[in-house]
Amino acid sequence: MRDPVPGACCSNEPAAAPHPRPSPTTANTVVLRIHGMDCADEAATLERALAKLVAPGCIVFDTLGGTMEIPGHCDLEAVKRAVAATGMRAELAGASPEQSNCWRRRRIDLLAAASGLGVALGFFLHASISGFQAAIDSEAVATAGRAIPPAAGLSYLAAIVAGLIPVLPKAWYAARSLRPDMNLLMTLAVAGALGIGQWFEAATVAFL
Repeated sequence: MRDPVPGACCSNEPAAAPHPRPSPTTANTVVLRIHGMDCADEAATLERALAKLVAPGCIVFDTLGGTMEIPGHCDLEAVKRAVAATGMRAELAGASPEQSNCWRRRRIDLLAAASGLGVALGFFLHASISGFQAAIDSEAVATAGRAIPPAAGLSYLAAIVAGLIPVLPKAWYAARSLRPDMNLLMTLAVAGALGIGQWFEAATVAFL
C-alpha cells in the first residue's frame, strides 16, 4: 500500500515528500515494531483498527521492516491494545531491531518448516500404508468408508496446526470485524478441505 505523507497530520504546513520507511523515533514520532505484519493487507487492517486513535494519513508503514510510525502525541498504550486486538503485537522499536526481526523471521520459518515436514511425513505414511492413489485422493477414500491411517492423520494435523498458528488470531479479527482478508479465507479453505475429507490438501494449504 502507498505510505502516507508523514507530518501532514501535525501542522498546516505543506506536506513533505514521502519517505520509503519510518525514521528513528523522535519527540514528534514513535516507531513501533509490529509482530505479525507481513503484507500490505495487514497494514490496511492496522490502519482501520487505529482509525479512532490516529488521524487518517498519519501512519507510515514499512511492511518489509515490520515497523509502523505514528505521531508522538498518540496514546501509546491504546495503540498497542488496538494492534493486539487484530492478532498482531506492537512494541517500541529497540536499539537492536535486527535481533527482533531475526527472531520474528525465525519463528515463522520454524513453523513453516514444521508444517512442511508434517505434510511430507503424512503423505509418505499415507502412501506407504494405503497406497499412492489413496494418499492423493483422500476424499475418495473417505467416501468409500476407508479411514486415513492414524499416523498419517496426526502428521497432517500437526502440519495444519503449525501452519495456522500465525494466521488464526488475524483470521478471528477479520471475522469479528466482518472484513474478510487472506488470513480468514485461508482458514476457511483449510476447514473446507477437512470437511470433505481432503486431509492432504488441507495440510498443504496450511503450509503454503
